[in-house]
Amino acid sequence: MKQKCIILQVLIIAFICLGVFVSAPAITYAHTETLESPMIKDAQVALDSANVTPVLKWVKKERETEIKTAFKKALTERIKDPNITKRADMDFFETLVRIYHEGEGTGYAKLKPGWAQLNNAVILAREAFYKGSPEELLSVIGNDVAAGLRRRYVDVMEKRARANDSIEAGREFVESWAEFVHYAERLYNDARAKKTAPIGP
Repeated sequence: MKQKCIILQVLIIAFICLGVFVSAPAITYAHTETLESPMIKDAQVALDSANVTPVLKWVKKERETEIKTAFKKALTERIKDPNITKRADMDFFETLVRIYHEGEGTGYAKLKPGWAQLNNAVILAREAFYKGSPEELLSVIGNDVAAGLRRRYVDVMEKRARANDSIEAGREFVESWAEFVHYAERLYNDARAKKTAPIGP
């Protein structure tokens, strides 16, 4: 009887966990952008050629006016005082990146030189883009994904064996179970999705 009660409690908690997961709002992360991104390279070309066209593809159509205004301001400042060209360019870059992320519904933290602040997957994706080959990216991500699944599987199986020892052990099993299943689900959905949420260029 006691064992049946514990199993029932575990199932109830499982349903609660699943309900929370489904109903929880999406988390928006603030991304760090870098001066080496394709977007900034396009922005530099636009400023050097005094032609805003190369950067328009990075923003939604309804935000074009804002970008064009910021672009004209940067060009004007460049002409007035060549000594502040770098600052004028950076102001424009910041505006472009901010508007891009707002249009995509993602947070934006700051613009930094180099790639050191980026997620390793983003770095590898950009390197694949510039090198013209995704093989290193596929290898690293494939290994990490497999390791992540194995780690969660081992954890859930270990906790499953102790799930009926106590209510707390049962809860730990449910939490591990939910993490294992949802991790697999996220990977599958992302792999099958035709379009995923952008994380920054």
